[in-house]
Amino acid sequence: GKKGGASVTEGSAERLRSWLKTARNKVTGRGPLDCLAEVVDRPDFGEEWRHTRGFVLERVHAHDLWHAAEASEILVALGLPPIDPWG
Repeated sequence: GKKGGASVTEGSAERLRSWLKTARNKVTGRGPLDCLAEVVDRPDFGEEWRHTRGFVLERVHAHDLWHAAEASEILVALGLPPIDPWG
């Protein structure tokens, strides 16, 4: 079906599920836990942008889940199964 000009099919839903699983696998299991306390900065975001890797990882994960929930709403509205963030 079409929603907002984009065609959503079971194939694209499966590709999104696969991408989420790959992204999750790349993030988890990387490096020792003490690296989460390291401070990172992004000068291109301004001098005040300094956070720990743990904070950034948590924020990016929450942001991705937010968009996955939005995508799930669209999939369900089109009669397709929602994204399973755990599977």
